[in-house]
Amino acid sequence: MKTFFRNHKQLLIPGILLLFGFVAGTIAWLTTRANLTNAFEPGEVSVTVTEAFDDYIKSNVAVENTGTVPTYIRATIVASFIDDTNGRITGEEPVVGRDYTITFSNSANWIRGSDGYYYYAQPVSPNASTDVLINRAEQLIEYSGRSLHIQIASQGIQATPTTAVTDAWDVTVNANGTINPPQE
Repeated sequence: MKTFFRNHKQLLIPGILLLFGFVAGTIAWLTTRANLTNAFEPGEVSVTVTEAFDDYIKSNVAVENTGTVPTYIRATIVASFIDDTNGRITGEEPVVGRDYTITFSNSANWIRGSDGYYYYAQPVSPNASTDVLINRAEQLIEYSGRSLHIQIASQGIQATPTTAVTDAWDVTVNANGTINPPQE
């Protein structure tokens, strides 16, 4: 038995030295490797209304995706009278057909939801724009002491994952990626 232990003791010391050498070499290899940086960047959702404005006419209203990820877009139209003396919204609500007119585009991509929003049916790529929503919005009467303001308010939500838009806007996303807005 002593012989057996003595023979294995002679193998044990070189084995331990070999193990320490392997560990030290691995640590040296890992510390000399270049540090890798995280290549992931968070996506940014940002949309901007683009339009032309000349006197009392607003035209070619669309929404541009100025973010970094494909985005679903919706917009709403807010018309109001602004008091010229104090810059505040008056209590009177402008009426389409009496105070102003709106001519919408014929784009099949814009769908009006029952909630008053206009939804762009498909995701818009970064640095791309929707089809025109409004061809022309025009003030019909010149007012004294107040001004008519027609604002287009837009919102965007990342297209992936689709649960982001379905949860936030109560829409459905079809298999081809287009959305159906809420309907009554």
